[in-house]
Amino acid sequence: SNAIRAGLTDGTIDVVTFASPSAAKRFSALFSGVTSGPSLRRPAVAVIGPTTGEAVRTLGMPVDIVAAPATVQGLADAIDQFFGPTR
Repeated sequence: SNAIRAGLTDGTIDVVTFASPSAAKRFSALFSGVTSGPSLRRPAVAVIGPTTGEAVRTLGMPVDIVAAPATVQGLADAIDQFFGPTR
């Protein structure tokens, strides 16, 4: 979608999460180059674990956040820690 593409490049989307390698592949097919190319403010990329992280890197995207443990709660906690306390 054009709205998602715009949000990925204009800073209105803060984080993109991946819970599986197949999700990362689908995202990459739909939004090729959006999170890996030059941007004023690209979103952080969060993954549920090292296997998904490796798949994301293989697709040419950076990985900023890796959940530990590799659970949905671990992913949420890692994102929370990355962005710091709310004000």
